[in-house]
Amino acid sequence: MAGCAVATIRYYEEVGLMPRANRATGGGRLFNERDIARLVFIRRCRDLDMPIEKIAQLLAISDDGKRPCAEALDLANEHLTAVRDRIRELRKLERTLSAFAAECTVTCCGGSSASCNLFADMRKGVEA
Repeated sequence: MAGCAVATIRYYEEVGLMPRANRATGGGRLFNERDIARLVFIRRCRDLDMPIEKIAQLLAISDDGKRPCAEALDLANEHLTAVRDRIRELRKLERTLSAFAAECTVTCCGGSSASCNLFADMRKGVEA
C-alpha cells in the first residue's frame, strides 16, 4: 500500500523511522492508516534523496506536533542546498566527460583500443 518492500520496512524499523509493527497471528506486519501515511512520507523523502538522519529529524518535528514548521523548512532548505551543490558537481563532471569524449572522437576513435585516450594513463603506468 505504501510502495515499500518488506526489507525496506524492516530497515526503517531497525533505524527507528518506523515503530515496530504489530503482528498478525501468522507473523505478518499489521499497519494502520497512520503507519501507512508515515511510510509514504518516508518513501517520498527517500525519493527526494533525503538522508535517513534528515528524515528522522523531520519525523521528530511531526511527531512532536508543537514544534514550529520553520524547523521543517530549515531542514528542507538544507537539503535543497545540498542538492544544488551536487548538481554543480555533476555539471562539472558532465563538462569533463564531454570534453574527453570530444577529444576521443577527434584523436583516437575508430582506431584500436591500444591507441584510445581512455587507456592512456594505464599505458603510462606500464611504460614507467
